[in-house]
Amino acid sequence: MPVVPSPVSRPWRPATSSRLRSLVRPALVAASCLGLSACTAHMDMTISAQGSYDVALEMRDTTGTVFPQGKTPDCSAYSDPTTLGVPAGTTVKAEPLTGDDGPGCQVSISGVKVPQASAAEPNTIVVRDGDVYKVTIQPFSSDPQGSGGTDDAAGAAGAVPQATADPSGGQGEPQPSSTSFKGVVDTKVSVTFPGAVTQSGGGKVSGTTVTWDDPDTVAKGVSASGYAQDSRGVSWWSRSSVWITAGLVLLGGVLAAAVARRRTAGRLKRRRRTREKQEKSAE
Repeated sequence: MPVVPSPVSRPWRPATSSRLRSLVRPALVAASCLGLSACTAHMDMTISAQGSYDVALEMRDTTGTVFPQGKTPDCSAYSDPTTLGVPAGTTVKAEPLTGDDGPGCQVSISGVKVPQASAAEPNTIVVRDGDVYKVTIQPFSSDPQGSGGTDDAAGAAGAVPQATADPSGGQGEPQPSSTSFKGVVDTKVSVTFPGAVTQSGGGKVSGTTVTWDDPDTVAKGVSASGYAQDSRGVSWWSRSSVWITAGLVLLGGVLAAAVARRRTAGRLKRRRRTREKQEKSAE
C-alpha cells in the first residue's frame, strides 16, 4: 500500500507470516503515530464459544503521513490473506475510511481459530487454556532484534511505518516507558469473551467485555482472560436483565392501557347516567 513515510520511518519491507500478529497489535500502530499530530488505533475482538475469534481494526491518520490526504486510502495490502499469513479458513476484508476523522482503513478479520495453549506458537494472541480463553497483546518492542526477531520487525513494518534508531544520536525509536502516547493516539482495545471476564489486566469490564483506552497501557502490553463457555460466570440478572426490563415495560404498557380503558368506560357510564336523569326530569 503506497505510503508517504515520515522522516523517522524505515522503508516498507515485504510482509511476513507474522504480519497478522503485527496488524492486531495497536501498540505498533500507536508507535507509528508518534511522529504524527493525531492518529486513531481501535481494535475490537470478539471470541466465540465455538473456538474462533473475529477482529475489527480501525486505523486513521489526520496528517497525511501514513494515508495521503485528499485521496481514498489504498487498503489492498490489508485485504490479502496470503500476504497477511492468516490461517486457512480465515476471512479478511479491508475497506477505506474517509471523513473528518481522517483517512484510514477498516480491517475485518473473521474466523481465526483458537489453538490450545499447549500447542500454540509463541506470542499467539488468543489461546484456550482449560475452561478459559487467554488473550495476550505483547508490548511494543523498540528493538527490532528483541523478542519478536527480525521477521517480526519486518512484519510490523509491513503493517505500519515504525520509527528506527538514529545512528547520529538524534531522534530514535519511541520508548513507551519514557514517551507518552496520550494526546497523540486515540486508542481503544476491547475483547469480548463468551463468558464472564476472569482476569481484566487493568482494563474496564462491562458484561463479558474488557476494554483498554490508555495508549501507554496498550503500548506496554495487555492481557485478559474469560470463560470459553457462553454466559458462564455471568450473573442471572446480567443475562436476563434485558428481557426482564423489556417484560416490565410491556407489562407497564398493558396495565396503563387497562387503566385508561377503565377510566374511559367509567366516564361513559357516568355520562349515560347523567343523560338518563336529564331525560327523566324533562318528562
